[in-house]
Parts: sequence; structure tokens; C-alpha cells
Amino acid sequence: MRFFPETIYWRLVSPILVVGLLLVALISLIVPTMTEQTATRAALLHGTELLLHTRDRLENSIQSGTTKSASEILAELPEYSVSKADFLTIQAKDFNSGTNIVPDSFQREAWSTLTGNSNDVHSELNVIGSRYIYRIATKDRVLGSLLEIRLDVTRNFQGNSFPTWALIAGVLAGILMLLLCAHLGARALADPLQTLALAFRSLSEKGDLSAGSHVSPTSAQEIRRLTKAFQLFREREKDRHDLTDEIKRLAFFDPLTGLANRTRFLHHLKHHLDETREMTISPMVVLFDIDRYRDINDTFGHEAGDAVLRVLADRLRTLDAAHVRAARYGEDTFALLCLIEWGQSEDERMKLVERVRSLLSHRIHYDHQSIQLTACFGLSWAPDHGSHADALITAAHIALDKAKCQGRDSAMSYSRELANEAQNRITIVQDLKSALNQRRLQPFFQPQFDIASGRLIGAEALIRWPRFDGTFVPPGVFIPVAEQAQLITPIGQFMIDQVCASAAQWQAQGVKVPRLAINISALHFAEENVADAVKQAIARHEIPAELLEIEITESAMSQRIETVMDSLSELQKLGVEIALDDFGTGYSSLSYLQQLPLNRLKIDQSFIKEMSSSRSAQIVKTIIGLGRSMNLSVLAEGIENEAQADHLLELGCREGQGYHFAKPMPPDEFLAFIQDEQMRDADSQADLVRQIKSVSPHMSAVNGR
Repeated sequence: MRFFPETIYWRLVSPILVVGLLLVALISLIVPTMTEQTATRAALLHGTELLLHTRDRLENSIQSGTTKSASEILAELPEYSVSKADFLTIQAKDFNSGTNIVPDSFQREAWSTLTGNSNDVHSELNVIGSRYIYRIATKDRVLGSLLEIRLDVTRNFQGNSFPTWALIAGVLAGILMLLLCAHLGARALADPLQTLALAFRSLSEKGDLSAGSHVSPTSAQEIRRLTKAFQLFREREKDRHDLTDEIKRLAFFDPLTGLANRTRFLHHLKHHLDETREMTISPMVVLFDIDRYRDINDTFGHEAGDAVLRVLADRLRTLDAAHVRAARYGEDTFALLCLIEWGQSEDERMKLVERVRSLLSHRIHYDHQSIQLTACFGLSWAPDHGSHADALITAAHIALDKAKCQGRDSAMSYSRELANEAQNRITIVQDLKSALNQRRLQPFFQPQFDIASGRLIGAEALIRWPRFDGTFVPPGVFIPVAEQAQLITPIGQFMIDQVCASAAQWQAQGVKVPRLAINISALHFAEENVADAVKQAIARHEIPAELLEIEITESAMSQRIETVMDSLSELQKLGVEIALDDFGTGYSSLSYLQQLPLNRLKIDQSFIKEMSSSRSAQIVKTIIGLGRSMNLSVLAEGIENEAQADHLLELGCREGQGYHFAKPMPPDEFLAFIQDEQMRDADSQADLVRQIKSVSPHMSAVNGR
């Protein structure tokens, strides 16, 4: 049961009140007892002194022969009138039967107690009505009788009640004063605590700092709630600090590798550029990309790719920390900030690249797999290539892009020529996007022939970009830029649609359309489902799937091989033929050749051009033999003269294309070319029929003979 309201005020005041009441109760119980003990002790001392004095005088009287009794001796004492004592003498014989004196229980107990101890006294306090009688007894040492004195100590007990009540009243007054002070102190403390408690609770629960200016009375649980609220607030503050630290870490450090991220790298670069502006120290920026990093993810999995990045980051930390700062700048791009002296040659600056190459040369082992890394590097330094961080980063990016164009494990320093090339690439990208949106790109068709008969068997669709002046942007100029700018996929989609549209138009005109080959970039396979795109185009233009052939290069195998194979198999089941273009120039062709669903191998024109050499001729012969052994058609590209065509025919290659037969031509010209070829075929067949008919009568006559 709760006797006090559950408020902070009463929690502070009630203990004082309870303690005060307990003190009053204790005083009421203890003080009378102590007073009684004090009065009893005083009566005992006084009575004992009086009794022993009387006993001594009585013994002296008996020894001197004086006939005074104990009462007479007692009456002579000046203390007698004050003490109002009764003195009784009981002889030893009176304790036996036959006398008129009958000892009471006190006297018997005293006689028994004092026997053998005549120097002791025996005492007892008796309450008779409203009177307090103190009885004290001893034995004399001459006659052996019991001497008893009775003292009326009622006044002593009654006189001590006033101090008791006075003490209780004083205690009550002190408690009241203490309660008053406690009341004032509790009120002064409770109100701020209420406000503070509500503020803490609102802050911890709602995050509202404005709460607590006006509050209602707070419950007694508020102290505990305040404690909990403060603990919660402290925990949240700790979490907030931890979160702040984590935000700072995420804002300035890469969570995977623990290296500085792009933001922190730029901060350090700007800081060192400002510091070294008037010094002989030149900050140098090195950006490098891991070659074919996507292959690591696709082949071994993303966990392996992450492990490679962590190992590489640990190795970069071994570089001279005083002069080199490493950062992860992108997915597989790392940045190095190097502080070197002005005037160093480019070869000296390249020493850092060699150190990084040395770190990369050690194979990385993951899950029983050994991974060898290479990288392409781009370098720029202040003040030659810029005095601001953005300029140096841009310059290093330009150099890195150029290095990647040169192939794996390349390094390039920034130069003005590279900047001009980069600007040209930007212009090409912008113009190419505009041409693609305005559908100004065109498919050109280069016919393909049976080398022996000269019969048209197909055509390869090639992308062309006409300028406004009637000239064309060379494919070797804009195709690499389109791949870098991720425009090759929409270009491929455009070519699929245009080729299918041309085939549908020609069929509608009654032309027998030959097989049409479309080049699909490796990036197109990585970014889009090619099979779906082809099927949708076939359905949209309502042409037979057998009219199309999809050409892929060996670089497509660098993508997810399972995805590529699934798309090719789906197209082949649909009736679309599959050709492997530029065969022999890739590094992985033989490892995937048996797995790919192929119909045709295309020998790269570089081998045809050098076929005069025995080595190139042997390579061409090997490719032709490989195609035959796998029951694949073999087509040679880039045939430029009759000698090459005859040599290929001798080696067993039946199909070819090149300027010797026909150049690429726009759709209208190719349509006319098809019609001419079909007319020539028709004329040839008619001539053949006439020849057969002219020979038939002669043969009949011969047979008749």
C-alpha cells in the first residue's frame, strides 16, 4: 500500500517525515524507560547508602551494649525524614514457623539471596496503587538478622515525566523545521527535474528540443524514467557519434579496400597543390585500371573480384607513405598521388609505374585459383599539365584512355596531342548521337560469293556514317569511340532493324534475298539479350529467320560465355546462322570453338593479305582444315585480286568477299546488284537449256546408230 502520492516532491519529503515520526515513537518509548531506570538507580544508591549506614550503627550499638533498636537508630538519621523510609528488622528465627512475623516473598528471596553474602543488598521496585515503593534489604553481620528499608520514590517518577514530554516536543519542533526545509528544497528541486525529465524524454523519444517549457506534475517514476531517458540519450549520442564517424569514413574512405576514396583523394591533391605552389615539389597523379577486371568477376565471381581489390589495396599500402598516397578512384580504377621534385624526366616519373607493375606481377591466389593482374596507366603532373586538381585528374584520365586503346599493360603520359584526340572523341560522340537519333546512319552491303562459280550467296551489312558533304566518317574512327561511349549497342539495334526492314522491302518487290550477315559487338551481348532483339525485328518485319546471319568476334567470349552461348543457341534454333568473324586474331578462339553453336568461320583479311608468305598461307590452310573437320563453312574476307581467290580455292576455301568481287554498296545499289545477278543466273540457265536441247538430236542419232 502506498501512503504518499507518487511524485518527486513526496519522494523527497516523505523519508524525512517517516524518520521524524519514527524518532517521536522511539523517544516516547525509550525516554520513560530511561527515566525509570534513572530514578530506580538513584533510589537504589540512596537506599543502599542509608541501609548500610544504619546497619553499621546498629552493629556498633550491639557491640557497645547499647539497647537502641534499628528504628531508633534510623530515626536519628537526618536523611530519614527526607527518605520517608520504613525500617524493618527480621530475626533469623522469624523465618521459621511459630512466630507472629511472616516474611513475604521479597523478604524470603532476599534472605535466600543474601545468605553467605552479608555485604550485598537485594532490591525491588513495587507499584502499589499510584505509589512507587523501592524495597532494599541486607543482613547485619552481628545478629544475622535481615534489615529492610522501604523508600517512597513516587515523586521521583512523577517528576521525570515533564522532561520526557519536553524532549518529545523539542524533537517534533525540529522535525517540523526539517520538513519545512525539505518542502522548500524538494519544491525547488522537483520543478526543474520535471522540466528536465520531460525534455530528456522528448529528446530521446522524438528528438524535440523545445519540449519541457510547460509541464504538468511528474510521477514518481519520473526519476527512473529520467535515468532511462538519459541512458537512452547517451546511447543515442554514442550511436550518433558512431554514425558520424561512419559517415565520415564512408565519405572519405572506400568501404571495401579501406583506401581513401575519390573525395579524399581530391582533397589531398588540392591541399598539396596549395602547399607546393611555391616549393620545388611537383604533385603527380597516376590513374590505373585493372585490365579485363570484368573477366575476373565473370569467371571467378564477384567475391573473387572483391578479394583481388583488397589484396591490391594492401600491396599499394607498402608504397612509400611519405611520398605516395593511394586511393580507390572507381570500381577497378586506383589513383596515386606522388610528391616528386620538379624537373624530373618522364622516364624517372615512370619508375613509380614500374613499382606498381612489380606489385601486380605477383599472382593473387583465391579459392585454389591463381589470378595474374596487369593494368593500364595514365600520368599527369603539375604544373606542366595543370595547376588545379580537376585539370590534373582530367589529364590523367585522357592519358589512361589512350593507354587502354594501345592494349593491356600500357602506360601513357598526358600531352597536348592526347587532349586534342580526346576533344575529337567528344565531338565524334556528340555527332554520332545526333546521327543515330536522326537515323542518318546507313547499312552498306558487301556481297559474298561462291569463289568457284561466282554465284552470289550472301552479303555482309556494314555500318556507314555519311557526312553532310557526301563523304563518310571511316568506321575505324567512330566504331572504337562508339564502344567507349556505350553507343555500340543502340547502333547494333539500329543495324538489326534496318537490315530486316531492307530484306522485307526487297521481298515485297519479288526479289530473292540472299543471306544477310549483321555484325554484333561483344558489348551488345553484355548489355542486351541479342536473341530477343533479333526475334522481335524478324517478327516486326515478317521475314524468314533463315535470311539472317549473326557475326560475332572472338572478343565476345570475354563476356559472360554462358549468356553468349545461350543467345546464339536460341538464334540458331530459330534458323539464324552464326558466323565467327575475324577468326584467328583472338587469343581464346580454340578454347571456345567446340562449345559455340557455329555455322561459319570467317578468315580475317590480315591473313589473306599476307598469304603470299608461307607462314600466313599455312595459317589459312589450317583454318580451312579446322572448319572442314568441324563441318563448318569457311569464308575468306578481304580478297583483293584473282591470285588470292585462286589460291584460296586451291586450299579448299569455297566462299569469299572483298574488293575483287564487289565493294560495299548502299541498299538501292545492292538491290540492283541482286537483280542483275539473278538476271544473269536466269540467262545462264536459259543458255544451258538451249545447249542441252541443241545437243539432244545429235545424241539421239548417235544412240540410234
